Amino acid sequence: MKKILIRCAIGYACFVLVVSVLFISIRYNKTDMLSAEYIRTYPETIEEQYGAIEYISKTVLYPTEKEKDRIRSPYSVETELADVIVYVTLEKKDGEWKAVSMEIVEAKPWEKTNETGKEMTETVSKTGDGSDSPSTLPIMSTGEHYRVLKNGFKYVYQLFDLQGNLIEEIELAKEARIVAVDENIVCLTYQTGTGESTQWGFLYNAQTNQRSETFMWILDCTDEKVILGLPDGIEVRSIFDDTYYAKITDFEKDVATVADSVLFAEFVDGDNTIRVTYVEANTYELITELVKLP
Repeated sequence: MKKILIRCAIGYACFVLVVSVLFISIRYNKTDMLSAEYIRTYPETIEEQYGAIEYISKTVLYPTEKEKDRIRSPYSVETELADVIVYVTLEKKDGEWKAVSMEIVEAKPWEKTNETGKEMTETVSKTGDGSDSPSTLPIMSTGEHYRVLKNGFKYVYQLFDLQGNLIEEIELAKEARIVAVDENIVCLTYQTGTGESTQWGFLYNAQTNQRSETFMWILDCTDEKVILGLPDGIEVRSIFDDTYYAKITDFEKDVATVADSVLFAEFVDGDNTIRVTYVEANTYELITELVKLP
């Protein structure tokens, strides 16, 4: 029996080692690694105000600024007290990228509290108007067509039509991001791991009560089209129907076979051109180019 336990322990240790090596090799993303290291090396700016850093992830809901030898990238830093959005600036010198500064642009507390630190009494029933359920939940935030509630350790996202009727309710174990795309459309995204490729989300139109299918790896969107990442490029699709589809994998250089191979993509010139930044296959350098949609 003892020998069996020893063999099981050795086997499990080998399995963990192999998985760890594979994880490190496929998660290679130089600029994100440098940014995360910089955030953890100089945490005082964040931790003095919002508590210890627990988790760092890339966010696509804030724009990335990229020049030839300079990148300013947004990250979500989860702490004990808040979800903090920071921008890390990287500069390229002598062929090497280096993180040089960090700036806090937004902080959303996990709980809505008053000056004493106790939870405020502003609550709402999960049904929306308080008449159908005696149980109430604290309001975390509200928008034109959505509301975010806290249910114990979980988050409840409510979507409303133009008349204020509750259309859909989603409960998640971790806080998602929900932003307005235009006056009628909101986008909800949920990070399940590290990197943009582990993110899923959908869009909702309050005017038509349409909900898109669930998309993976959302990079950018307009009120009609969405850009999704692929291991070897991007695809562009209509959000609420099948009227448009384009897959783009033919770039000036080969795309690297790594996780999050396409770092950024955004619509420019309306929705006819896309600016794409990807990891080049041979040198792992970041390449940015403009792509015309067919």
